[in-house]
Amino acid sequence: MIKELTQKEAKKLRDRVLKRFREGHLNGTGFRITQYKDAYKSLAEDIAKVVEGAEVSVSTHRLRKFFYYSDPDVCPEDKLEKPSFGDDFIKAISEYVNKGTRSYLSYSKVAVVLVLVILAIITWQVYSPSKGWEEPFDDLSLEGLSKRGWQILDYDSLAFSNQHKQGCLTAFTYPGGYWVKKDSGEIPFIKNMIVKRMGLENCIVTSRIIDSFNPNQNWQGAGVCLFDSELSYENNLSVFFCYAKHELGGDSIEHWQKIQIVLLKDGKASEKSIFSHLMNNNIQTINEVEFELEIRNRHISVGFRTDANWNSSSIEKFELNLPFSIAFVGVGAAQGHTDHEFHPLNADTIPAFFDYVKIESLDD
Repeated sequence: MIKELTQKEAKKLRDRVLKRFREGHLNGTGFRITQYKDAYKSLAEDIAKVVEGAEVSVSTHRLRKFFYYSDPDVCPEDKLEKPSFGDDFIKAISEYVNKGTRSYLSYSKVAVVLVLVILAIITWQVYSPSKGWEEPFDDLSLEGLSKRGWQILDYDSLAFSNQHKQGCLTAFTYPGGYWVKKDSGEIPFIKNMIVKRMGLENCIVTSRIIDSFNPNQNWQGAGVCLFDSELSYENNLSVFFCYAKHELGGDSIEHWQKIQIVLLKDGKASEKSIFSHLMNNNIQTINEVEFELEIRNRHISVGFRTDANWNSSSIEKFELNLPFSIAFVGVGAAQGHTDHEFHPLNADTIPAFFDYVKIESLDD
C-alpha cells in the first residue's frame, strides 16, 4: 500500500530519523542530502542494523526521495514530489526512530544463528529454485502491484492514475532520464518507473510495447531498465526504442527511430557502453516493439523485434559484460532532460503501452 504523508508529518519524521542516526555510531559525521550516495547508504545500513528486514524496504533511492524530492525546504519547486511512500518504508523508518540502541547477541549465539541461516538458504536454493514469473498488468492498483512485488520509482500519483488501456501499463514520455550531462545540474530520474526484483541471476527478460508507440521528437522513448540491488540511478542498463534527429550539416537532417542501449557505471557512460541500432530513417508506424535480454553470469545479450520481424543481427552483435550484478527489472518511458545547449527538449508527452514483463530461468 502507498501512504501519502502530510508535509508536517514528513518533516517530523525526517527530523526524528536524523536525530536517531546522529545519536548512533556515525555521531558527528553529519548528513548532507546533496551527497546522497554515501550519506544515504550509511543511513540505510544503520537502519538495517536496527530494524530486521529493513534492507529490502529502505533503499537509497527511497531515502533520497524522502529527504530531498519531497522536502519543499530543499527541493526546487519544479522537481518537488508528494511525500508518498510504501507502507513497508514508513513502518521501517518509524521502527528505527522508536527503537533504542540495538542489543546484540553473544558471539556464540550469533555463530549458531548464522549457521542456521546459511543452512536455510542452501536448502531453499536446492529444493525451491525460482522458475521465474510473468506480469500481465491486469491489476494496476497500488495494493495489487505491491502484493506482487512491484515498486514505483519517482512516483507521481496523478500521472500514474492516467491509465489508458485495460491489461496494459501506460507509461508516458515525461522529461527525465538516468543518463545526465556533466555539470548540467540535471537530476537522474524517470517518473513512475515501475520495478520488480527479478529473483534469478541467469534468465531471459522479455517485454513488449503494443498499439503503435511512434516517437517522433527528441528523445521520446520507452523500454526496459535493469538495476543493481540498490536500485541505483548510477548503475543500470537501459534499452529504449526512441527517436533522434541527426543534423548532418546545411539543410540535411535525418529522422531516426532506433533502439538505444546505455550502460551506466557510477553515473557515467563511455563510448564503449553506448549502442544504437538505427531502424527507420524517417518515421514509420510500428505496431509492436518487443525486447529480449538474456543475462548469464553478468554477461548480457540484447535482442528486439518490431512487428513480426526479429532483428537477429542485434542478438548476435550486441553483447556486453556487466560491471555489476542485476537484481531488478523495470519498464518506463521518458524524453531526456535537455539538448546539447541545456535547453529543455519540450517534446510532447506520449503514451507507451506495455502489455507484459516476463522472467524465464536459464538454469532449468
